[in-house]
Amino acid sequence: MPAVIKVGAFTGASSPGTYNNITSSDSLKVSFDLSDTYNGTTTLTIPTGTTRTFSWYRNIKLYCVTGASTTLSNVKVAVAASPAINGASSSHLYMYYKDVATYTQASGANKLADDTVTTTPAGQTAFTVDPTFSAAITGLGGAATTATPVGTDYFQVSAGVDGSYTGGGNANTTLPNIEFQYDEA
Repeated sequence: MPAVIKVGAFTGASSPGTYNNITSSDSLKVSFDLSDTYNGTTTLTIPTGTTRTFSWYRNIKLYCVTGASTTLSNVKVAVAASPAINGASSSHLYMYYKDVATYTQASGANKLADDTVTTTPAGQTAFTVDPTFSAAITGLGGAATTATPVGTDYFQVSAGVDGSYTGGGNANTTLPNIEFQYDEA
């Protein structure tokens, strides 16, 4: 029997962080704002000109609700095709990620620096769009044990907006779903 896997956003000062279910099939969501909460409302201010500003990152990880003595491997990520991000269709919305080995609480001190819209920020990876998934991210896989995060690493995701965004500044701007693909044995 396969394990029941959810997606969690981890928050708080202590490692491994507090698990918050953000699985879209459960109608739960994560917000990208300027706080260390998974559902915060401290919105980003839309910058002017060619400046791009970013949210505090979210520590995201697969979470095993009920295990079956299995292991997840070959974990890959992508985003849904809509709405467009990272320059596609001139959306002026951006999403990047990086794989990190240890939990670090999100804060204003460690968020991506505001920049001009030119390239992917240093140390980050731009999401690919489904059906094209990333290469396997080794640290996100591991034993699927009941009521436990899977793997050793965290998946830090940041969202951004640039000065040409015309969708209005509010807490209801929709970003594409983050999708995970993995093998289970």
